[in-house]
Amino acid sequence: KTILKDEPNNVDAMRLLGILATKGGKYKIAEQILAKAIKIAPSYSLLWRNISLVYRLSGQLEKAQKSMDNILALDPKNASVWADYGTILIMLAKYKEAIVAYNEYIDTKPKDIKSIYNRGRAYEQIGDLESARKDFTRVLDIDINNLNASLSMGQYWYGKKDYNKAIAFFDKVLEVDGRESMAYLLKGRSLHQKADFKGARANYDLAIDFDKRNAEAFLYRGALKIVQNQKRSACNDLNRALALGAEDAKAAIARHCK
Repeated sequence: KTILKDEPNNVDAMRLLGILATKGGKYKIAEQILAKAIKIAPSYSLLWRNISLVYRLSGQLEKAQKSMDNILALDPKNASVWADYGTILIMLAKYKEAIVAYNEYIDTKPKDIKSIYNRGRAYEQIGDLESARKDFTRVLDIDINNLNASLSMGQYWYGKKDYNKAIAFFDKVLEVDGRESMAYLLKGRSLHQKADFKGARANYDLAIDFDKRNAEAFLYRGALKIVQNQKRSACNDLNRALALGAEDAKAAIARHCK
């Protein structure tokens, strides 16, 4: 601020203030400061990158994308920008464009786990499950204990109805983090499909123990309890699932909880 009193058009000082406002969660102030700086120095690519982050954090994703477009117009060979661009495109559900962006980045950073994993997620969303599997496997080749990639591989094999392979990946997650609610849920669903109802119930219980807001765990435990003729307890679970946002619980409640 002292510098700006003497040099009101000092864009570096304005950029620093914008960064500090962003870190403090004052996104509107950060946006105003950085937008003013950009008017003074529209070719200063770092300003566009800073304001893109502000837009992303404040939920203005279209503006975030346009800011990234401006950066790439100024510096198309700046590989580091492509990873951030891919993240924004995924948030906008522009999955094919996100894959292109991540390709650009991964070509220069072939061991960047986060970008490889995110590209795999984008492939999942467009239904290219084999490309997704290759990216998740690539992540695990780099970091064998990567929880996200192991969860995704377990879900891949669950989708293929190879429940033993799915369980192996979920167990791998739980070896690293024994409190991972989603891994217990997905392992429970796999055991449920194998008609191991005791094992499924135990894993649903653990999923809920470690995350009382795991709507799907309440949903599938409720469904299992119906099969086990525990109607009252089942309906309690189903109603809890619905309250937490599991819309699929509605049909079961209408059918079994009158």
